[in-house]
Amino acid sequence: MSYSTARPSETASTGIAAGSTEGMRQRCAARTGRMRMTTMGGYSGPSEGFIRLALGIFKTEPRNVHQIANILIEFSSPSEATVESYFTALQRGPDAGGEIRQVLLCGRYGDLFHKREGEWRIIARTVIYDWIEQQIPPGLPESERFASRRPIGAPYPNDPIYALLKGTSPRCGPTSEANDHD
Repeated sequence: MSYSTARPSETASTGIAAGSTEGMRQRCAARTGRMRMTTMGGYSGPSEGFIRLALGIFKTEPRNVHQIANILIEFSSPSEATVESYFTALQRGPDAGGEIRQVLLCGRYGDLFHKREGEWRIIARTVIYDWIEQQIPPGLPESERFASRRPIGAPYPNDPIYALLKGTSPRCGPTSEANDHD
């Protein structure tokens, strides 16, 4: 998979859940450089502004999970496609007052893709919300909640995917530094 292009079958979240904000910035800039965003949550405006907003959210940690599934692609011409992708997002982090909040969001991305110079690019996105639920964040640290389930995902560079990308096996023991964040 190339990170410099976006095909309708790819998702814009590759590598983001692992917490690589620099990787997110580079991939989003490459994929959405000509995108004008219609709506994205409470944000409406150019893609660069959304990237700045998202990078700020990732700095607050402690964990965000974003999954994309059931991608439907309808080609209206050889160079244009409308794409519907279902998402589930679990977001946890501090509110404006510093209190940890957690919310579950489910919905769909409605994307318009154009093929330019052989590359597919999102040129417009609308987020359609189907579910939102405020939840009580867990009180226990992750090391206790996950018990013996290892490895646990972590921000860049400690997420196990980075060891795999380097061709090494991630540390799976209970003392792994990658598992010591909350």
